[in-house]
Amino acid sequence: MEKYETTGQRLYFIRKKILKIPREVLAKSLEVSSKSIENWENGVFPIKSTIPQKIWDKYHDRLRQEDYIWFLTGTRVEYKEAVSIPVFGHVPAGFPEIVEEEVIEYITLPEAQKGCFAVIVHGNSMEPDIRDGDYAIFIPIEKADVRPGDVVVALNEFNQTMLKRYVVDREGTAWLKSDNPIRKPIKANENHTIVGKVKETWRKHKV
Repeated sequence: MEKYETTGQRLYFIRKKILKIPREVLAKSLEVSSKSIENWENGVFPIKSTIPQKIWDKYHDRLRQEDYIWFLTGTRVEYKEAVSIPVFGHVPAGFPEIVEEEVIEYITLPEAQKGCFAVIVHGNSMEPDIRDGDYAIFIPIEKADVRPGDVVVALNEFNQTMLKRYVVDREGTAWLKSDNPIRKPIKANENHTIVGKVKETWRKHKV
């Protein structure tokens, strides 16, 4: 049973290696005989169509979803852990040192990088791709780690949060530029503090 090509072989693996229970225990929980379990595992008879769902109902607290899908299909589907991300209305002064009171909510996103934060976008400066009300998911970063073309989260001299694209012109001058052409670029200087690099954006769907 090394390849686990059949549903019965995969049943054997789940019972023996994951649940770690004898046939008698599994049989009792499924209200079938131990001989039925043995026959299914050895391919003597096909597994009844109702059995996989019963196994999930009984053992979902011990059986990962990807293992259950593998049991059904023979295909491995890997799920990345969802990450809870703190959301700011505006990035607080002194970031990345934060006070819990500055966090207005948490959102949970699958496959997000651990250590991320989110800020709610205000205004139309990064339209059309990033809109007012979107959540900009960013990682803390220092100016030295920023590359031209990166979308960054920055604080101005009044500690107001800005979402801009970092660009460098031919003369080597750094600018904080909006994607929206109606907004004028801002020359980056010592009054601007880059605190994060945007990895993705997230938009709530209205219902």
